[in-house]
Amino acid sequence: WGNLWAAPDSLEKVIAKWEKTPFDGITMTAQLRETGKEPRQALLFMSEEPYQWDALAETLRIWKLASAKLKHNFVISMWEPKERLRWDDDAAWSKAAHNIAILARLARESGCKGILIDPEDYPKSAQYHVAPDESFQTVSLLARKRGAELMRSMGKEYPDITILSFYLLSNHPGLWNYSADPRYTAEQTGNLWPSFFN
Repeated sequence: WGNLWAAPDSLEKVIAKWEKTPFDGITMTAQLRETGKEPRQALLFMSEEPYQWDALAETLRIWKLASAKLKHNFVISMWEPKERLRWDDDAAWSKAAHNIAILARLARESGCKGILIDPEDYPKSAQYHVAPDESFQTVSLLARKRGAELMRSMGKEYPDITILSFYLLSNHPGLWNYSADPRYTAEQTGNLWPSFFN
């Protein structure tokens, strides 16, 4: 699928080879270069400190080169935080919206098609399932609100953005084989993905 773990400078060395393949595009991970700090990936945007646009200057330069002939590139982003965010934590979700907006801007200015969502729960944070101390009715409304906030933040930076996702709801077969009513199933299983994405 692409250069998930490749630093931008590594990509720069092989762009010419990629352009000779039958692929129309690749997925790429942004790298932040901040003064006095080691370079870090801008990948787990929901868990990381606020991204600074200037720290992505080198990534932007190289990605513009990659987008000269590869016209369907995507910025990879992981949508499960390292630790679960409370749905009512305005500050945490504001930071997440800021970070994904920065990645959307990077996608637009570099010539990428948009954002690739990787929704797999690698850190086992269970972000999109109701916690024991939560009510589905309350939290599903908050999940819908937070999803809208993130989508608006991306759309503001990149109005024509394309959102591509691995799996999405197909990773949750219980939503359609448990009951004919997916809303009932989501409530019974505590699955918040439909609320978040709708």
